[in-house]
Amino acid sequence: MISAVVLLLAVSATFMGIGIVYKRVPNTVKGEDVMFWYSLFSLVLLLPVELYSGTISSVPIPWVVGLLLIGNFNIFGMLLLQTAMKCGNSGIAWALTQSALIGPFLFGMFFFGEKHSLFGMTGLCLVLLGMACQAESGGKTSGAVPCRIHSLIPAFCAFLCCAVTQTGLTISGYSAIPMSGTDKTFLLALGAVAGLLIFKLSRRSTSFALSGKMTVTALLLCVLSLASTLLLFLALDKLAAFSLAGLAYPVSLGSSIAGFALYSAYIEKEKLSCRQTAGIISIIVGIFLLGF
Repeated sequence: MISAVVLLLAVSATFMGIGIVYKRVPNTVKGEDVMFWYSLFSLVLLLPVELYSGTISSVPIPWVVGLLLIGNFNIFGMLLLQTAMKCGNSGIAWALTQSALIGPFLFGMFFFGEKHSLFGMTGLCLVLLGMACQAESGGKTSGAVPCRIHSLIPAFCAFLCCAVTQTGLTISGYSAIPMSGTDKTFLLALGAVAGLLIFKLSRRSTSFALSGKMTVTALLLCVLSLASTLLLFLALDKLAAFSLAGLAYPVSLGSSIAGFALYSAYIEKEKLSCRQTAGIISIIVGIFLLGF
């Protein structure tokens, strides 16, 4: 059990690392360029595994198309998250985006007839309440950046994109189609690359800037993303032995939100009102309760 807890903390740390990299992307670097190279590098790293396994060829075309589209929602959700971090409080943006876990929770309840405990329903209410607490405008400040209501718009849009992504992946989990985690990750990255290329072409541009700093950032995101996936699978295996696998996502996401909120407050010096702080705490507790 101790090893499972250590693995969950490691997953949380990699999640936080991804958020910190998003926050630290220089203003001189375009987010879509970073996301393109990150997705492309991920494809290159995963390609040998896919060629060796050969399982992706057995995935039906409708599922391939669906996962490619989900890859678009995922990558543009990350771009919106970056935007939200740049124009507002990054701790709030991170908490709102990670609240996307309620997407598959609601979908399973309404479309697959899943029964949830009182703890789970309480958690859902607390997450929604915490999100509502962030809808604050006026003269509040976030470091040196004015925190107006328009800074929350990209954060809520990122939440919607990530909710669609997680719900889509949950639906694929209900299917009887044999798809490995590597297959899904590969198709998501391929969809992201294709979507970003179309996005560039729509703006009459076909090039993505590449520099030393861009390469390091994209590779760092690759390593953190793959590490978080691997560690999460290991944690799921450990927790499954105790019939606690359902706690993996809530605990790792909840602790990453708490950790990132502390990082933004003490390292980035971003201010939160009492209401916003209470909202983030409500989200953390709510996400944890979703696992019961």
